[in-house]
Amino acid sequence: MGSTGSGGRGAPGCSEVLAAGFIRVAVFFRVVVFLAAGFLRVAVFFRVVVFLAAGFLRAAVFFRVVVFLAAGFLRAAVFFRVVAFLRVALLVRAAALLLLAGIATASLIVDDNPPILSRRGGAQEPASENRR
Repeated sequence: MGSTGSGGRGAPGCSEVLAAGFIRVAVFFRVVVFLAAGFLRVAVFFRVVVFLAAGFLRAAVFFRVVVFLAAGFLRAAVFFRVVAFLRVALLVRAAALLLLAGIATASLIVDDNPPILSRRGGAQEPASENRR
């Protein structure tokens, strides 16, 4: 009555059922491998994302270090400007002190010597001392 074959008339044969099962299993494994490859791709993608994020964090830390160093250099520049200003102020102060000391010593030297009076309007020397 019903022939078992690939003619499609009646119930399928055992070999056809087994072949269809193997094909289904092969397709299932291909799907599993495809999904596993997709998950591996996702895992690799996330590893790349984590790597890039770490790179951006390194870049952020690098820029923070650069800003910190730049601020340090600015502080150093301000420090050296203050040092230069104070050095100039100290030099001016030292020059003023030397000027005052010079004036003070000059006034002491002038006070030690009697003033030189002109012969016309000042005191006259004795005649005996002029003839020598």
